Amino acid sequence: MEHPQEQGDGSFKDATFTAAAEHLKAFHVTGKIKDGMSLKNKWSTLKRTFTLIETYQNHKSGFHWDNQNGANIHGTAAESVFKTYVDQLPSNGLMREFCNTGSQYYDHFVQILPTGASSSVRTHRGTGRKTAMTANSTDSPDSQSLATASSAPPYC
Repeated sequence: MEHPQEQGDGSFKDATFTAAAEHLKAFHVTGKIKDGMSLKNKWSTLKRTFTLIETYQNHKSGFHWDNQNGANIHGTAAESVFKTYVDQLPSNGLMREFCNTGSQYYDHFVQILPTGASSSVRTHRGTGRKTAMTANSTDSPDSQSLATASSAPPYC
């Protein structure tokens, strides 16, 4: 990170977003020219996604995560557990896109926010969890409490 002193408590100062918007004008091709506020909003969304990924990684059931395959959901039982997790809270809906695809920005966020996006999240910074969620991995009590019987079409 080039200007770490410009980062406050998990975000950046308004002047930093304004300067970034000014810098990006030189690269503008089409669409609305971004201002500091639109960059701040985008940053908030990306940071919220990063926090969700870290929360998912650190779930007590040991959910799988890697940056190439995301949650790496295979099989109806694992899909059911993942669907229930995603549907628990409206904000968890951002995780759906990571069913079988990783986050292209995760490694960048680790560099920008080395202590995590939220002080309440304890992060696992390895290459991913060793235990993958598969159709046979719903044996733990936590997974069973998350799983729901469903005949719905594939979620992922």
